[in-house]
Amino acid sequence: MKIEVFDSEEDALRKIRALRPDGSVCEPGEIGELYMLPESGQGSTYRYKGAEATATADGWETVGDLGTLDEDGYLYLADRKTDMIVTGGANVYPAEVEAALDAHPAVRSSAVIGLPDDDLGQRIHAIVDAPEPVKEDELREYNAALEGDADANVNARRLTNVGTFRAYVFNYLQHHPQINQDLTLLVRQRDPTPDGLPLEIYAFTSDTGWAAYEGIQSDVFDHVIAIVPEFGLRLYQSPSSADVRSVGLELVRAGTAPDR
Repeated sequence: MKIEVFDSEEDALRKIRALRPDGSVCEPGEIGELYMLPESGQGSTYRYKGAEATATADGWETVGDLGTLDEDGYLYLADRKTDMIVTGGANVYPAEVEAALDAHPAVRSSAVIGLPDDDLGQRIHAIVDAPEPVKEDELREYNAALEGDADANVNARRLTNVGTFRAYVFNYLQHHPQINQDLTLLVRQRDPTPDGLPLEIYAFTSDTGWAAYEGIQSDVFDHVIAIVPEFGLRLYQSPSSADVRSVGLELVRAGTAPDR
């Protein structure tokens, strides 16, 4: 997405800028976290669903979007900070990889996620939907040919890990042999709540017998629950195991952890 903004720090109308992790302003064309300043000052009037805004000391706010500002005052959105993959110390933006893959004539859609790796921290994993068979080498050669095309990674569809997970679950149910494909099948994201982001599955089983229905339902949710971490997501628990682990680590650091 390309948005026109003012590129002069002296211009009072300028309300957006890209910052590095240390808080310094990025050079034109350099990807950074996007911060906005409401015209009336700190205390924005917008409400962003899915993230809490954080602010700098002087009132600039961010909700985790990444992008660049060019010398002509245009903003290019890159990705979400939470979707960024750090592999071998390098930052990789899934949306850019997906844009390159989706540009291939044999690819209908794709999703790129980071998987745990002992050496690199994360490794890049692409899920590719291709109606006709396509070899991995063909995709690599095609992507290599795109290098240097500055526009190839800009005007493309952007995906999030939540959206990718929802698409995966729908595709999984579409190919499940015990789900009735002649009746309504929905996988939809509901409104965010303080307890998390609900995902609703609406489907009919082929066998409506009580015991068979319960077994199919259990198998579906066993798979869905098991695959969640592969998309960088966690199931909601209160308190969660991550919360308990975090508290334990803080106690250890403070030297107040109880003896076992």
